[in-house]
Amino acid sequence: MKFSKIKYCFIMAVLIPFSAHGQAGDNVEDISVNTGAGSPYTFSISSFFGIKYGHAEEIVYKDSGTDAKLSQLLWNIKPLFYWGAAFDFFQRNPMARWGFFANATLQAGLPARTGVMEDRDWMAAGGGLSHFSSHDNYTEDALFLDISAGSSIPIGGIMRLKVFAGLSFMSLKWMARDGYFQYASKIGETGTYNDWDSSLPKVPVYGPGIHYQQDWLIFSPGIAAHIPLFERFDIGVYFKIGPVIFCYDLDDHLARNLQFSEFMYGGIMLEPKGVFAFSLNERVKFSLDISYRFMAGARGDTEVKDTNTNIVQTSKSTGGSSYSALDAALSVTLVF
Repeated sequence: MKFSKIKYCFIMAVLIPFSAHGQAGDNVEDISVNTGAGSPYTFSISSFFGIKYGHAEEIVYKDSGTDAKLSQLLWNIKPLFYWGAAFDFFQRNPMARWGFFANATLQAGLPARTGVMEDRDWMAAGGGLSHFSSHDNYTEDALFLDISAGSSIPIGGIMRLKVFAGLSFMSLKWMARDGYFQYASKIGETGTYNDWDSSLPKVPVYGPGIHYQQDWLIFSPGIAAHIPLFERFDIGVYFKIGPVIFCYDLDDHLARNLQFSEFMYGGIMLEPKGVFAFSLNERVKFSLDISYRFMAGARGDTEVKDTNTNIVQTSKSTGGSSYSALDAALSVTLVF
């Protein structure tokens, strides 16, 4: 299944039900739509700008029964700037009693050069490093959609606990171009090579070399604690864990006329997050969010397609992927 072909339909299908909550109504009993002054519930819209710093990893394992790597491509995200918007539905006075909340957040990366892409192969005798190349890495597309819903529970009048379930969708596309490669020489007619060495000559390359994309779908329950400080400040600490992960990736090696693809699952996602908010008044709030998202362990079958002949070869459970990035964002929120 190719997530990238349906991502915009998926995003709209998710956001439309949330936007319905933003329609103020007159039925006081229906808290899902009534956001008038007499309702215990309201909603807010936020706009923000942020930065991500980390990398994504593309892995080919030597066989299905080992974690030994045959190939690794590190796609840097150093840094990626993005803009975003969020919609939140919540209680007007969450410290009064327990209640429901829901939110949806959409981030879009700004296309730019985001560091380098490093490509390594371990094909030397004894499993040593044999090939290395470095290229300029350009992020062409980056979308992040997060939705969650759960319960808010006040505790002792001093804090509130939030328990929720979330769904995250991520789609990233990169292009590697220019740069250089250092390849060790082949040992006779065998399939092995001599060991790589940093003194090997750097052979320059020009133009686009590799297109790569990752599409992720993650289900993640979570927990959070919010502590109001004085009248205008609020500190929040979140933690999400993703035990259900799916990833599709597609790797086009243009010069080799080869296309690699995997549909992977398993692994885990961990995401701690801290929020510091300042309320200017009842309608306007400013926030600083800092989070770290780590995903690793997803594996699946690798399909290799020769784009000249359309011949496809499959190897079992040799494909892997990972993603990790630190995220910081400043936002302004309007409460209705």
